[in-house]
Amino acid sequence: MLTTDKPKLNYYTRAELAEYWGITVSRIDQLAHQRGIQPDLEVGRAYLYTPDTARKLAPRSFNGYPLLPPRD
Repeated sequence: MLTTDKPKLNYYTRAELAEYWGITVSRIDQLAHQRGIQPDLEVGRAYLYTPDTARKLAPRSFNGYPLLPPRD
């Protein structure tokens, strides 16, 4: 049986994380560099992070919950 459901992407983009955390994409790049974190996947110029890697990138000043943007 064929399904037309789109698979859920289990990656976050820098822009998506930056918007949710209220910081700039360049700040995410800076945090990644400081913490030695590499993107899990690069597609063109887009850097994609798995939830585990994204949690390591979260700025310490972010007090929101949940730590990552919710997925629909």
